[in-house]
Amino acid sequence: MDQFRPVPGWLEHGCLDHAAILVGASQPFTATGTYSDSSTKIITSQATWTSSSTGVATINASGSATGVSAGGTTISAALAGVSGQTTLTVQAPPTLASIAVTPANPAIMIGATQQFTASGTYSDGSTQNLSSRVTWTSSNTAVAAINANGLATGVPAGATVISEALSGVTATNTLTVQAAPLVMTTTSMPTGTVSVAYSATLLATGGTTPYAWSIASGSLPGGLALNTISGAIIGAPTNTGTHVGNLWSSAGTKLATATFSGETASGWQQVSFATPVAITSNTVYVASYHANNGHYSADVNYFASKGVDNSPMHALANGVSGGNSVYTYGASSAFPNSTWNAANYWVDLVFATP
Repeated sequence: MDQFRPVPGWLEHGCLDHAAILVGASQPFTATGTYSDSSTKIITSQATWTSSSTGVATINASGSATGVSAGGTTISAALAGVSGQTTLTVQAPPTLASIAVTPANPAIMIGATQQFTASGTYSDGSTQNLSSRVTWTSSNTAVAAINANGLATGVPAGATVISEALSGVTATNTLTVQAAPLVMTTTSMPTGTVSVAYSATLLATGGTTPYAWSIASGSLPGGLALNTISGAIIGAPTNTGTHVGNLWSSAGTKLATATFSGETASGWQQVSFATPVAITSNTVYVASYHANNGHYSADVNYFASKGVDNSPMHALANGVSGGNSVYTYGASSAFPNSTWNAANYWVDLVFATP
C-alpha cells in the first residue's frame, strides 16, 4: 500500500499490488483511490498508466501490463495529480534443456506403425509432453515415414533415424523395420505323371520380396525345372537315367543285379543278368529297379483286388503274400519292403524254361 499526499477535495491516496510475470504473459492491475472523506473508489479506468521501462513491460490504458523481457519496471497510476506505484518483475520463461523420446530404438514389422512420444525437460526442472510441438523427421523415408504427431509407418525392411527438434534442441532414435519371418506355405506338391505336362507353384509369406527360389538339396525329376523368380515348377517328368535291375528273395537276399544300357525315352526297357538265375516253383521273388533320379511309373491300386497270371509266372494280388507294390528309398539299390496303394510299378521278368 502506497500513501499518496493529500489532495483537498478529491483524491487522497491510491493502492497498487506488486506482481511478477513471465516474458510474454500479461498482468492486469487495479488502482484504488482513497478520498478526503475516507471513501474509496476503483479508479483503474480513470487513471493514467505508465511503465518506467517499456523494454521490460508495457501497460495499456486499462491497466494490463505485458512482459517484454526479463527485468524490473515501476508501474504507475496517476489521477488528479496523485499517483501510486508498484514494481512489476518480468521473468524469463524456463528454457528447453533436453528432449527424451519413447520408446527407445524400437523395431516393427513391414507395414506396422509405431507411435513415438517426445517429453521435454526445462531449465526449472519441469517437464512437458512435446509430441505435437516438436518437428518429427525420418532420415530414410523409404524405410519409414513419420507424421507431425510422431506416428511412424514401416515400409520395407531397413533402419532409419527418427529425429525430434524444438527450439534448437534435438533428439534422435533409431527405428528398425523388419520383415515378417519367412514361411514357406507350400507343404506338399501334386503328383506328376511321366511324359504328362506338369505345373505347380511354390508359395511363401513374410520375408523380403521379391523371393529368390532355389533347390536346397536333391534335384527335381528329369524334365522339370524351377523358375527361380516365380517359384513355378514346370515341364513334363521323365523316367530317364541309368537304372539298375535287381532280383531278390522274399527275405531280402539279392540274387542278381544288372545295369540297363541303351535306354530309350519311352517304352519297356530290358536288361539281362550276366548269369541266369535258377528259381524255385511256388516261391515268391521280388523284381525291382533302382532309379538314380528318383523317378518311377505307377498305376495306383492295380493289384488291390487281383493279380496277373502269365503262366508259369504269377504277379500276386496285394495281400496274398504281404504287400505288392513294394518300394524303398536310398542312394543305391536296396530291398524294397514298403508298400503304397497296391500300385503296379511295371517291373516284369524275362523267364525261360530249360
